[in-house]
Amino acid sequence: MDALGLLFAFASLTVYPGGLYLAFVALGVRRAARLPASEERLTPAGWLAMVSGCAAVSLVPLPGSPVSSLPPNGGVSPNLVAAALLLSVAVGLGAGGGWTRRRLIIALAVVIAGIMVAAATASLSLTVITGIPGATLSAARACAAAALLVGAPVLCQAYSRTPVITRAVLLSSLTIFALSLVVSPQRQGWQALAAAMIVAIAAVAYAALLGVVRHYASREHVLFVAVSLGAATASTILALGVARP
Repeated sequence: MDALGLLFAFASLTVYPGGLYLAFVALGVRRAARLPASEERLTPAGWLAMVSGCAAVSLVPLPGSPVSSLPPNGGVSPNLVAAALLLSVAVGLGAGGGWTRRRLIIALAVVIAGIMVAAATASLSLTVITGIPGATLSAARACAAAALLVGAPVLCQAYSRTPVITRAVLLSSLTIFALSLVVSPQRQGWQALAAAMIVAIAAVAYAALLGVVRHYASREHVLFVAVSLGAATASTILALGVARP
């Protein structure tokens, strides 16, 4: 990789869509979701969780992302498996509490929905997965995004006793990843900037809604499991319809 490629990779990790952009969103999400403060100190595992979440977000194909400009041949095709593994590591290291049955159900449902959407597009490239048009496929992506958004506070234990900065970054990482599934990465210039701001505003608006139902989210209410599982099932069915020969 040449110097320009390294610069683009560094920018995607430290500025946009990771780094400063993630930090900006996390600040708004923390306040809007009313995440409780914690007296626990940030551990090395917490730092690693935040770095992993940032790395996952840096792969998200939001409009104007430097990743799409990496050489050779116009880009490196951000990989769904790589992003999912990084998010899994982030949640595993940074979220408090054990893996309850409800957390496992949500995690499995979201993973299956993602696999089926990838199968419908015959690609693991996030740029391809989010860029292919079609009403059915768009609905499948939207349902997969909804499954992750509803399950995110349970997956990352947003209202646990772990350091609030870790929870804010984890929740923001999952939210940005989910929203990226319903945003076309093909916008450029001012349209790309507008799309990035819309995603940030949508993330904070989602967090504000989460803050209203925080009492239920903190208890891993069964409705979070049911809605997330239902959305993931709908995504899977829609993706199967697209993938069917």
